[in-house]
Amino acid sequence: MQLARRLLVALHRGQQGQAVMWMIGLTVIALMTGAIAVDLGVWLRDLRFAQNKADAVVLAAVLELPEPGESSARQVAEAWFQQNIPADMLDRASLECCTFEDRDGDGRSDTVRARVSLQSRSLFARLLGFGDPTVSKPAGAMRVRAMGGGIMPWGVYCEDEGDPDCGLSPNTLYAFHWGEPQTGQGGNQGRGGGQGGGNESPGNFNALRVDGGGNRDYREAIQGPGGSSTVYSIGEGVYVFSQPGQMGQTTCEALYQRALNYGESGVPPCGPRSSGPAPCDASSPSQAATKKDSCPGRVVPIPITEPLEQGRDEVRIIRVGTFYIAGWDRESPYGKGFDADGDGHDDMVWGYFIPNTGVDPDFLLEADPEQENPQGGELAPLVAVLIE
Repeated sequence: MQLARRLLVALHRGQQGQAVMWMIGLTVIALMTGAIAVDLGVWLRDLRFAQNKADAVVLAAVLELPEPGESSARQVAEAWFQQNIPADMLDRASLECCTFEDRDGDGRSDTVRARVSLQSRSLFARLLGFGDPTVSKPAGAMRVRAMGGGIMPWGVYCEDEGDPDCGLSPNTLYAFHWGEPQTGQGGNQGRGGGQGGGNESPGNFNALRVDGGGNRDYREAIQGPGGSSTVYSIGEGVYVFSQPGQMGQTTCEALYQRALNYGESGVPPCGPRSSGPAPCDASSPSQAATKKDSCPGRVVPIPITEPLEQGRDEVRIIRVGTFYIAGWDRESPYGKGFDADGDGHDDMVWGYFIPNTGVDPDFLLEADPEQENPQGGELAPLVAVLIE
């Protein structure tokens, strides 16, 4: 009896020992699983960090393409990396930049690629002697010609439909919105198309109903950051109605508010005693080219159209181009006695064609990096898009 009792006690103690060993084993497994989960979380976080920084680097660099070019794009990428990586991470982060490609075949680079690497941190891997891994992510961006988007509610006349740029020149001052309609006969390069004759009739001042026929719709299309809320995809048979009426005060006040929205200072308000230029106004093509980066609110997409006819008419949009708003008539009565382009007729809003230029914000434009835009030319606004 005693012997049997001792055997039972021994077996019970053996089971307790096995249970302890099982508990120790399970604890070790749980700790290892937790350590692996922590390591994976850190690595995934660092991978996202590397990807986000790589995307941002190429998006900043591609804005320098096609002009000023590769050297400027590389400098911008390296400067952005140094300024936007946290100081405590710079010693373990690195940038491989840049490789370039000409995807549209015009002889100029339009695509940039870069890679951001980061030496990550680990717990379990380090305990096992594997050390800290390095995570790395590539990114690529391309400057694409927009195929459509929001537009300003004015037009510039296409002088030559067979030309990719409609015959427009960066050296010509164009009247976007007139102070008076022109009734004389002439070529298509008249009002809205630079200096020359015209074939328009009373009632139209070169305004377009891009969002609707009301003053509020017209005002919002000017004040909005990307022009109209309606997206116009350029192709065959794209039409919009003209909007008769001068709307001088509405135009001036909308442009004044747009300037304030973009942080412009020193812009004279609209009124009977308004005078003097604003810092972002441009009196020459070279000034427009120089000021476009510091005055992004003046860089706008404007439709290139066929000439307007009398009254409320349907107008065909042929292209969309990037223009710089060089100035507008701020003194009432509006559009009176201010001939900006020297064609003998008063103007309300005027500016310059600026090729190879983007629009801020460019996410309001439509672009497909895999589809060539044959109607783009240098007119079409440039859009920076990620391609990988």
